[in-house]
Amino acid sequence: MFAKIASLAILAAAALSVNAQTIDSCIISCSAAAASAAGCSSYADLPCVCTNTNFQTAAAACISATCPSGDLAAAQALEALECGTLVSKLTTPGSSL
Repeated sequence: MFAKIASLAILAAAALSVNAQTIDSCIISCSAAAASAAGCSSYADLPCVCTNTNFQTAAAACISATCPSGDLAAAQALEALECGTLVSKLTTPGSSL
């Protein structure tokens, strides 16, 4: 459950390219730090952040501890969107990232 929350929170930052105006800078900071610590090239490296438990855990912990409470919900919604798209591409024959 915690890993899922972390994943949701972090991919909100990954969605920066999709909707930069709705992502709080705290989410971006936590996501960038978690990506670096987990060995992902950046928080926008969706194949890494959507599947890396270390990234998800670190990002969720940071967002929960340091960001406004609404940020976690925003991050969760963005993660669902971004990782859902990635999973769809990975499971659809003939599709590519």
